[in-house]
Amino acid sequence: MPRHAVRSVKMPLPAASIPDKQAAIALDHLQRGRFRDALECYKTLLKIEPRAEWLAGLSSAYEGRAKALAAKDMRREAIAMWRTRAEVCHAPLWEGPYVSWLIAEGQLADVLSHLSTQRAASSDAPQDNPDDGLATLEAKLAPALLSADHATCMQLPADSLLAKHRPHALAALSAYSRMDGPALDEALAGISFRSPYRDLRS
Repeated sequence: MPRHAVRSVKMPLPAASIPDKQAAIALDHLQRGRFRDALECYKTLLKIEPRAEWLAGLSSAYEGRAKALAAKDMRREAIAMWRTRAEVCHAPLWEGPYVSWLIAEGQLADVLSHLSTQRAASSDAPQDNPDDGLATLEAKLAPALLSADHATCMQLPADSLLAKHRPHALAALSAYSRMDGPALDEALAGISFRSPYRDLRS
């Protein structure tokens, strides 16, 4: 047996393994909901190398941070964060809670502009392949348009069900507040099951 034990020498990590360690740290931040830390880690990693998994991680960090801000009623900041995510990570802008945040902040002009774009794209699609995304978007807009001003409502396409059925929806709400059953039934009769205002029927 040697008189003195030999000390183990800790060798430095190879340079190639350092980004992988940083990536593991970034993922840990992401999984633990530390989105701000995850953002910084992934930004640093992407300066080293533009890996697809790191870009996806950055996108998830932006998404988590935006949703956390919205949960604190900081929707304007959440909207800005979501737009940055779309620009930096090439993620779709008009997905998830983005539309709901815009509507809640009264930014209907942006949503209506997007609606017009979607309707134009839908009109070019085969008629036997309806755009469920368009119907969902109109359903989200419907409640906000009941209290929107005239100028905002004038941005709606004339053939939109939002424009066609809005007068019936307003009449139904007015009849309901007056407890006028016959007038309520008449107003609701003008709202079809395909209408963005269909939830009023229940």
